[in-house]
Amino acid sequence: MTAPALTPAPRAALLFATLLCAAAPLLACAAGAARPAPATRTYTPEELRDMVAAGKPPRLVKPQTQTQRASFPACAQQARALVDSARPSYPVRVLADTRYAYRARVWTNNALMTLSCSRLSERSVLTIAPYAAP
Repeated sequence: MTAPALTPAPRAALLFATLLCAAAPLLACAAGAARPAPATRTYTPEELRDMVAAGKPPRLVKPQTQTQRASFPACAQQARALVDSARPSYPVRVLADTRYAYRARVWTNNALMTLSCSRLSERSVLTIAPYAAP
């Protein structure tokens, strides 16, 4: 078995995989049993870089959010490592990096991930919004 393409920081790659696995139930659950899930699509890293650079990122479907209690230093360190490991391939935007908050967006193949850490609330928040089909 070969190693994943994004492995500059094995710990960050593991965190990325853990976040995706934790988010999978969020993405799979429908808002209501009678309502079908909206159609989604995937993009290549090159397509995403071009779209984000042009200021026209993919349209999103309803995001799902997971919140956990977490110490700020640990949360921010893990989020920074994840962002650094994704940066060579995927578009990344760090929205806040202060003593009190860390927030970043990572456009992955199938969804926009927003990672947030707060010192004041001692919370980590992961929001995943799949891309809408055209």
